[in-house]
Amino acid sequence: MPSSLRQGVIEFALLGYVLMVVALLTLSPFRFAWPTTWEVSWWGDVGDAPANALLYLPVGYFLRLALPRTTARAVLYALLFGATLGITTETLQLFLPTRLSSLSDVLGNAFGAGAGAVLCGAVRRRFDRTLPAALTLEHPLLNLVYLTVPLMWLTGVGVDAEPARVWLLAPLGGMGAVILTGLWRYRFAVAADLPRPALALAVLTWFLFGALTGLAYGPLVVAQCAVGIFVLTMLLLYRARLTDKPERRFEHKVLIGVWPFFTCYLVMLVWWPYPAPFVPFDFAFGYPELIFNRDYTIRIAEQLGALTLLGYLLAESHGRSVLPPQQLIRRNMLRCAIWALFLELAHGLMPNDRASFTRWAMSSAAGGFGVMLYATQLSVMRILRGRA
Repeated sequence: MPSSLRQGVIEFALLGYVLMVVALLTLSPFRFAWPTTWEVSWWGDVGDAPANALLYLPVGYFLRLALPRTTARAVLYALLFGATLGITTETLQLFLPTRLSSLSDVLGNAFGAGAGAVLCGAVRRRFDRTLPAALTLEHPLLNLVYLTVPLMWLTGVGVDAEPARVWLLAPLGGMGAVILTGLWRYRFAVAADLPRPALALAVLTWFLFGALTGLAYGPLVVAQCAVGIFVLTMLLLYRARLTDKPERRFEHKVLIGVWPFFTCYLVMLVWWPYPAPFVPFDFAFGYPELIFNRDYTIRIAEQLGALTLLGYLLAESHGRSVLPPQQLIRRNMLRCAIWALFLELAHGLMPNDRASFTRWAMSSAAGGFGVMLYATQLSVMRILRGRA
């Protein structure tokens, strides 16, 4: 595979992941039916325009990342892509009785995608000036931050039936704080001369962007989480001792602080709010009765997103192994399958839930996708190092 194509694989994979989340947020519970009357609003609820724009911001961001740097009209392409995707979504919503199609949503989608492309260009210019070739080592950890945002969106949407689940944003936010402050300590502070307050503000902005969908259901909890994450970020920043020059092998040190937060998230994903008491273990091969239930669709999507993140995190944690790459990939996929099995065993003890072989298989495949995502990124890093 040509190096230029391989460098776009991970960006397109992340774009596809974001598009899947957008589809779940806008089209679930997927109960399509031929409408008795065609209802189209030109302006709809204008108050939803900011949310529609923010929802498509990462779409434009990752689209521009995936396009070659020499693309002259990347923002225009993002606008057209956002508008086309918005029109497709609004057309499909005509066949969803609970949804209302409107022109303002399409305009918000196009604007959000275009803004995301502009933001990506600004970030690239900033990094090109201050971090020439320095980000080739951080990309794996930065991708963990990217993958966490859609997961936070799903968490926010999934709390409709159980508002207490908005607390799942806390461990995800803690993960992001640990990763970004670790990157600052070992790379950004020296290479980019990035001050502590600027980094703390960036972490807080990232968390609030990810927690956007949860604000409607638990604004007080989101505010408490934001305060806690800001305090955690400041503690990590001011307790850290800076190195004299950027370190090349620091990922393991950062991941030691990431795993407790992610493990806490996985436990909460199944058992929060804590059930009292547990019920006798229940198991089913499939889950056909829940396929078109919106709440369970979001829950399953949450678990698939969590396993994608787990696969990437496992691969990153074992990425410096001396094992051959293919053997390491198989081992990490097996680890994902074992983690998914433990989650299903936990599901089997929950009231109104059960363990599912089908969900286990889907979760294992999602973990494998995360592993392959990291393997692709590692190949890209080697190509870029070779060029340097």
